[in-house]
Amino acid sequence: MRNSMRIRLALFGALLAVPALRGCKDATSVNLLEIDAFGGVFGTAFLDNNGNGVLDTQDPPLPDVPVVLTVAHGGQVVDSAVTDSTGFFVLGNIPVGAYRLDLGSGALGDSLEAVGSGTDVTVTRGDSARVNFGVSYPMLSVDEVRGTAPGTRVFTSGIAMNPRQSFGDGVVHIQADSLYLRAVNVARANINTGDSLRLLGRVRIDQGEPVLDEVTPYILVSAATIPLPVDLSTATAATAKGGALDAALARIRSGEISDTSTVNGDFHFFVDDGSGKLEVVLRSFLQLNTSGIRPDTILRAKEVTGLLTPLKDETGQVHWRILPRGGADVVIEIKQANLGVAVSADKTSASKGDRVRFTVVLTNAGPVGASQVQVTDSVPVGFTFAAASASNGSYNSGTGIWDLDSVRVGATDTLTIDADVTTDLFGQTVNRATITRMLHEFDPTPANNTATVTVFIVAATQAEEVEPALQALVWHGVDRTQQMSTGYAWSRASRHPSPQR
Repeated sequence: MRNSMRIRLALFGALLAVPALRGCKDATSVNLLEIDAFGGVFGTAFLDNNGNGVLDTQDPPLPDVPVVLTVAHGGQVVDSAVTDSTGFFVLGNIPVGAYRLDLGSGALGDSLEAVGSGTDVTVTRGDSARVNFGVSYPMLSVDEVRGTAPGTRVFTSGIAMNPRQSFGDGVVHIQADSLYLRAVNVARANINTGDSLRLLGRVRIDQGEPVLDEVTPYILVSAATIPLPVDLSTATAATAKGGALDAALARIRSGEISDTSTVNGDFHFFVDDGSGKLEVVLRSFLQLNTSGIRPDTILRAKEVTGLLTPLKDETGQVHWRILPRGGADVVIEIKQANLGVAVSADKTSASKGDRVRFTVVLTNAGPVGASQVQVTDSVPVGFTFAAASASNGSYNSGTGIWDLDSVRVGATDTLTIDADVTTDLFGQTVNRATITRMLHEFDPTPANNTATVTVFIVAATQAEEVEPALQALVWHGVDRTQQMSTGYAWSRASRHPSPQR
């Protein structure tokens, strides 16, 4: 940490050497010309507002500041002066020699203190120039600013991560290397994202974190680079990685939306990618359309990019929020979950008293997980429920509903239903499984949301004969359900299907 400020010294030319002439005579009364070499030092002390080391038209003079000339080796004071109302000073009748020229630190005030050495001055015969002192604040890195005592006025530099809106809140976040800093109460300027900036401001603590306040910005290079966000989980962003990423430009992906509200005109909501909640604040001056940001819908936050800022609550605890910079920073998408269902039976034909196992397989091809899924599969006509088992969720035999809280992407969940044949009637019966609900998602391919399997109820003496014939139809490429629907009957005599008359 630097406790005092540096002085920038801009030396233009050398010095004004003014020889003093003095006549005298020696013992022979011959007129001789003796030359005693004296010089003068003059110049202007000014406040180098933009830190460029040059006396510019916008740089104000420093009046009533002491200027001290000392011997280069030894430090004895040779002469001193005080600048006038225009910052001008003159030191005359200085013998030829080597000196140091400094501004007195005691009269500068604020954090402008003279530290280190001044300007080397060599007074030689015939020199003529002026010296300008550009007094400025120290140029600190972002890391040094964050460690500087509050109240200190400093320069720092970095890349703007957001524009300075003329109608906004006057806050600009900057990045230098991998560190970040908030500049608050920034004077109005045409600052755009990616501009290279030099900022002059005073260090203070805001919401528990150091910031640069009362900032005067200087644009060094317009559109110098494109600042890239750091990808974070919602839980990590909510703590700014323990505070290490305070003021960073962050991005989160695939967040569920919840807890929407409007506070003092700003729209607040939370996103959660599964790791924890993060608050997002859309400030009113951005004038964004927030109608599509709602909880409990088929929408989710695909991406949210913004500036991490701290907020200290009434207990003194600090948590971080993400502040998008504009509409492009919030990308909302429809949550699509491509669910599919298939059903099979362990027997294609059965007789009264037989037990048949139906197996329902549910898959999710994504791209998002599905929530509050229901699949309906009732025991077919002619069967009585015996037992059921589900790899995920639970099955209600009374309603025929298989409830699953969630189905992750790539998952394969299975339900088995055991049922006994209890009918005395013969013929075919169909088991049907249908996806009947997803709470917050949209299925882009509903064609695979229903599946069926057919079981034939036959007399006990026919079961062993019918099964091979059914298999033969499959081997010959005849779909069982189709052949029954087109009028095939079974002949016990031929053991093969024949057209009905």
